[in-house]
Amino acid sequence: MSRHSRSRGAGFTLIEVVVALVVSAIVLLGARAMLGEVGDDALRISEETQRIDRDANAERELRALVLHLELGAGEASQFAGDPARASFSSWCDAPGGWQERCAVSLTLVPRAHGVALVIHTSLNGDVVARDSVQVGALRYLTRVSDGGEWIRVWGAGITAPLAIGVVLDADTLIVPIGERG
Repeated sequence: MSRHSRSRGAGFTLIEVVVALVVSAIVLLGARAMLGEVGDDALRISEETQRIDRDANAERELRALVLHLELGAGEASQFAGDPARASFSSWCDAPGGWQERCAVSLTLVPRAHGVALVIHTSLNGDVVARDSVQVGALRYLTRVSDGGEWIRVWGAGITAPLAIGVVLDADTLIVPIGERG
């Protein structure tokens, strides 16, 4: 009798093995789901980081183009602007590492899911500075005294505003023009 009871108590029953397998499977499935979520989160973070870098680079490009805005060198150097587009002449970075005079336009382009701010240069083509904003407009600073005065249209001429205001949704980017801005 002792021999028979010892052998029976030393092992696992089939039900215990099945329960252990089910619990292990549940743990493994939970770990797989958790790792999948971590991977998805990492992909979302990477994509958002790329979008933020792209926006920062486009803003840096916009500020450089507006900083080097050139006036008074003929009709190509006139500044003109309305709520959807501003055009002017500036100095653009050439692929060879130097700068060349170029025509620049800032345009708010309607898209399927809102509006995009596109920077176009005659030298380097189009750069989408911001995409999929709901509302966009350009404004032009005429004076800074008494809180400043912003207007919607800047007629073509040899003068430029003090700054360009880029209104995108509830955010306004103020880009000073040249050394005086």
